[in-house]
Amino acid sequence: MPKICLEQGHPPPKFEELDLFFRVTLYPKPKEQSVVQPLWYTPLFEYLQKEGKVSVQEAEKLWKVSRKTANQRLKQLCREGLLTEMSQGPFDPHKVFISTKKHP
Repeated sequence: MPKICLEQGHPPPKFEELDLFFRVTLYPKPKEQSVVQPLWYTPLFEYLQKEGKVSVQEAEKLWKVSRKTANQRLKQLCREGLLTEMSQGPFDPHKVFISTKKHP
């Protein structure tokens, strides 16, 4: 039974002995999580391939959004491990972001 479950993509069953009885717990297939990238990822990574780095001001123009939105998106990409922030401090006006990985 465990072999068949694994062959079909299910986790192995759980066998339990309960006094004079036994119980088998079968688990469903894990849901495949598809990673949906926001539409604004593509232009940024295309820009990074050409230029190698991007500033908040450049991202603002690239996406046609406010500076706050551009900064939030760049910080989100840093948290996801796709970008690295290069700056002299937390309030550096000349900070830039570089790609840490290839486009997802």
